[in-house]
Amino acid sequence: MKSLLFPPIFCLLAVPALADHTGGGAPDHGFADLPFAIACTDAGVRSYAYLARVEADGTAVYMTPTSIALTVAHDGPVEASGDSHILGDCAGHTLAELRDAGQALPGGD
Repeated sequence: MKSLLFPPIFCLLAVPALADHTGGGAPDHGFADLPFAIACTDAGVRSYAYLARVEADGTAVYMTPTSIALTVAHDGPVEASGDSHILGDCAGHTLAELRDAGQALPGGD
């Protein structure tokens, strides 16, 4: 049976192409240094949410692999839509606080 995994060369070519998510002329809402992912722990289970998009108003939207959206407005706390238990130790914290706690994984330059 043929493997459905992407060949490593595809990943090396695709990731840099996705790195510039601003679209060139998109407004900068102070999120130039958004983390690539945030890590939250609840009841001993660590979950990761990955940067999916930045809304026109500057709100960053992170998605978990189970399709739970975490949102954060500039200098605001992380919030969950739907199943909020995923927030765990991220609840009520800003991205700056998550960075300080080592729960914000930096993006590439």
